[in-house]
Amino acid sequence: MLAAILGLASCGFAACGYGNFRETPAAGVDLTRPTFVMVSVPPTAGGVARYDLLVGVTEVTQRQWRDVMGTAPSSARCDNCPVELVSWYDAATYANALSEREGLTPCYALSACTQAAPYRRGAPGNRYSHEAGLTCETVASVGPACDGYRLPSRAEWNAYGGVAALFESTRHAQRYAVFYDAYRHSTRGVASLLPNEHGLYDTLGNVEEWLDVPTPPPSRISSARRFVANPAWFLAAGNCFRSPRRELDPQHLHSELGAWGRDCAGFRLVRTAPAQ
Repeated sequence: MLAAILGLASCGFAACGYGNFRETPAAGVDLTRPTFVMVSVPPTAGGVARYDLLVGVTEVTQRQWRDVMGTAPSSARCDNCPVELVSWYDAATYANALSEREGLTPCYALSACTQAAPYRRGAPGNRYSHEAGLTCETVASVGPACDGYRLPSRAEWNAYGGVAALFESTRHAQRYAVFYDAYRHSTRGVASLLPNEHGLYDTLGNVEEWLDVPTPPPSRISSARRFVANPAWFLAAGNCFRSPRRELDPQHLHSELGAWGRDCAGFRLVRTAPAQ
């Protein structure tokens, strides 16, 4: 019953396609709405006790985004591909909107927000990487205490983001991750490859995923990014379709302006599991 209420994926590894290459979404994965699996987050050094986390089985897709937000921001055009070219603030706004739709508490308070103008040739960046979507001067995040949807923390990502089958060798990485090769230079539909040991798809490859983790700016900032009015930076985890095989690493963290959208970055939702 709880699984049905929360939209938990009910398929095991075999039913979800674990061990079988698929070109289409795996059987049992509902892409009409975000679905979730339960992952246990271990205690942290800061004194946070172990807790259960509902993690999106897939990255948020373009169709799921359009169903809630009514827009189509992505560079690629593919309903079941991950949404991209969204800012960190866009991702937080989507999480709030989905929470409100389902009668849950929004996890973010965003204020003094403005919408970036559509990219035009000659503006800072390029068509695949530029200031995009929403940017907000003030952000307050509730974190794991919130019962709504949100972006994951770094500790949460560490609990679910790896692919055990690739820890020792990336020889069979093409079974699990969309990465750069001679034949593919774009995202592909989510859940079309194999899931990791938690039943989660595309934790490596396809798009990097925004985390709920503010971070200092890097030591070197591209000239295009220096034009952005709001200089807040956040982490994105994992790798994207532009990454070569040798760089596939769940510990890869990318610092990026929260107001900057890239075709290489999307997001996955999480939610603290309600007490049973």
